[in-house]
Amino acid sequence: MNLEYVIDKINIKNLPEEIANYMQNNNSQKYTNLRSFYKELLKTVNDDLVDSYLNRILKYLSSDKESNIYILDDFYDGIYDDKLKLFCEQLCSEINKYKNNNQLYEKLNQLLNRMFFDYDDFVKVKNAHNDSDYSNFMFLLLKHCFENYKINVPNITAKRIYDVAMTLDDDSKKYHLIKLSSDLGNYDASLLYSSYIYNEDPDEAINLYLKFKSYPVAQWKIAKAIEENRLNPQTIILIKKTFKSFLIDNSLTKNIKIVNEKENKNLKLAFKIYDYCAANYNFNKAMKSIGQLLIDGNVIYKNKDESLRLGKEYFINAIKLGDIDSVLSMALYYHNHKNSKDYDEYLEHKYFQISAKYGDFTACNYYGEILLKEGKNDQAIQFFKKSAEGNNCIACKHLGKYYELKNDYPKAINYYKRAIQLNNYSAVIDLANLYYLLANVYKDNVYDGLAKSIVEDYYEYLSDKDKKQCSIFLDK
Repeated sequence: MNLEYVIDKINIKNLPEEIANYMQNNNSQKYTNLRSFYKELLKTVNDDLVDSYLNRILKYLSSDKESNIYILDDFYDGIYDDKLKLFCEQLCSEINKYKNNNQLYEKLNQLLNRMFFDYDDFVKVKNAHNDSDYSNFMFLLLKHCFENYKINVPNITAKRIYDVAMTLDDDSKKYHLIKLSSDLGNYDASLLYSSYIYNEDPDEAINLYLKFKSYPVAQWKIAKAIEENRLNPQTIILIKKTFKSFLIDNSLTKNIKIVNEKENKNLKLAFKIYDYCAANYNFNKAMKSIGQLLIDGNVIYKNKDESLRLGKEYFINAIKLGDIDSVLSMALYYHNHKNSKDYDEYLEHKYFQISAKYGDFTACNYYGEILLKEGKNDQAIQFFKKSAEGNNCIACKHLGKYYELKNDYPKAINYYKRAIQLNNYSAVIDLANLYYLLANVYKDNVYDGLAKSIVEDYYEYLSDKDKKQCSIFLDK
């Protein structure tokens, strides 16, 4: 059994200090034994601790033999076993031996300044066999109780709030609870809340990530914000100060050159954080980010060929560590480097296929085009439809053409319109041609008017080639 109680250390009010003040301000001699002290202390416990670990311990320790509250039966699953339960029962019978409360709590406060109750303590408690052991290890149990209040109760509360938030459909309520859980120090909530506010206030989001700077996800998010040039100079200074001791140059960072360094003056900082995150935690997203910078040519390692080789290597390592986004990156690498020596059409198609089957909208469009070239039209259309769900404008145009050839003109018109709305202006000529076709088929001048109207609405966005083709509609 491993008692991992300390997750997030949260600074809230200091219970040991509160107990010390309580002891000073009250006549401890009025308590005939510690059980009566626990009963009194229970009255001072905050209302929000009704279901807390400390509350249950105090109830147990303050109960008499006739009304023992077996709180251990109500503890979280797996925390305690029968031997520790027996120890607590025996502890209740031993606790009356302590008459000097001040002496007890002086010892307790000394213990509170030491290490947390851990697995070794737990083993000692379980293996205690005599009154002397019980007397000594009682302090360990008490220390654990109070440290749990000081540290873990707010963490447990924050975790519960986060879990509730994740069940809500109401975005405003969910947002409110995520923020509350984040304020209490929950790691998952803070990361999620940071993503919520990133676009609106990236600096505030990064300040939250910095609280969890030892976590690879937070490091990657910070580096990503630097790469995107979203942060103000004060935040950059804070990041440099925070990561100063981590970012020591190695063989990779010493040999990189930032392209357009004046425009990307902090890109090397982002790259070094990515590198630290990848090297120390094998974090796949950091590997993918390094690979992308090298492949895109924003960062050069030794020379261009070496950059491409190394970038591809980072993508492959990220894939091995489970980053599905890097599968698409590898597919696009081959797609965009058809003239390179290492181009492999089979791998290009394979990577697009894998990424598409995992549901990536961009990959679905590319793989649909591959299937279309292979004459597998029905399969291709299914991937185009999936891609269109993600508002891929090219997939919408493919679907428009497909339904036009099937003579399903309403669907063809709808898909062409969606493609245009998604800024694929080459679909304007397709839609205008379809309207022109319908005007001839149905001998209806209304379609001529629609053809002219769609061209006039988007004429300024058309390529020169499309403008020439559209002249026929404008003449009409």
